[in-house]
Amino acid sequence: MDLLDDFQDGGSVRSGGMKFAGGMDVIARPNYTDMLKFERDFNHHESKEWMEENWTISFYYVGVYLLFIFLGTQWMQNRPRFELRGPLIVWNFFLAVFSIFGTYRTLPEIIYILNRKNGFHHSVCYPRY
Repeated sequence: MDLLDDFQDGGSVRSGGMKFAGGMDVIARPNYTDMLKFERDFNHHESKEWMEENWTISFYYVGVYLLFIFLGTQWMQNRPRFELRGPLIVWNFFLAVFSIFGTYRTLPEIIYILNRKNGFHHSVCYPRY
């Protein structure tokens, strides 16, 4: 029996999640061998509720972004370009550090999932796997 069968049969989530009765939504904790404090303390239910109530805010951010791009392009059309070599080096350094940290946190979980029976298929086709 694998993790998906546990969900379908109304069992408990082996990776440290909560027990549930059939048909009830559950957010399982990831199967990390080492969780950081902010990951352990993260309130999934509260965050999910906030996202469901405030999803329309993203449209305002997209509108402001598009306005900024359009007006910024018009404003800079006849001006000299900015010299951003230094800030771009710093940006790329922190982006690389962020990517390395993300790989460090996700690679063990990906390897764990893909090494299971039907791991790739279940990870793509079943959202609760």
